This record gives sequence, structure tokens and C-alpha cells, in this order.
Amino acid sequence: MRRRKGALAKEAGAALFQGLRIRLTLWYCGVLGVVLLLFGVILYFGAQFFLINPIKDNARQHADVHVSQLLSPFGDNACSTFPTRGPGGPSPSNLGQPTLELVA
Repeated sequence: MRRRKGALAKEAGAALFQGLRIRLTLWYCGVLGVVLLLFGVILYFGAQFFLINPIKDNARQHADVHVSQLLSPFGDNACSTFPTRGPGGPSPSNLGQPTLELVA
């Protein structure tokens, strides 16, 4: 009768390196986890800085233009999309910045 031998018995040094193999596998998994976490954090803050902040700044600038139009002496043109002229010429908030939104 043949005895069934385990996979570790096929190689003489297999039992010697079994603990080392487990430690290296755990080490590699830990390093991979840290690297993935680091890249995720970098990707999150990069997207925040390069994508979301410019949109917020642009929206804030447009809102400031509309507020200055409403508070200007020529407040009747605040809802206009085209620069209009008041009694003293174009309002200062309309110079160089056409607004593409209608605000009521």
C-alpha cells in the first residue's frame, strides 16, 4: 500500500520555508494595501484640487458678478444677458465679463 504524502513532503526544504512564505505573503499584501491607500488619497485630493475647486471658484466669481450687478446703480440690467448701457455708460460690472446666466 502506498502512503499518501503531503505536498510539503515532496521537497526537503519546504517545511523550512513555509513560515517565511507566509510572512512574505502577508508583507506583500500589507505593502500593496498601503500603496493602494496612498494612491487613493492622492487621487482624491488631486481631483479635489484640479477639478472641483476650479468649478467652485468659477461659480463664486459668477455669483459675485451677479451680486455686483444687483447692487450697482444700474440694477435694472441685472437680469440681462447682454451688457446694457445705463445713463452713465456701461456698468462697471459688465465691462469685460459677459454673463451667460439669467438671474431673477
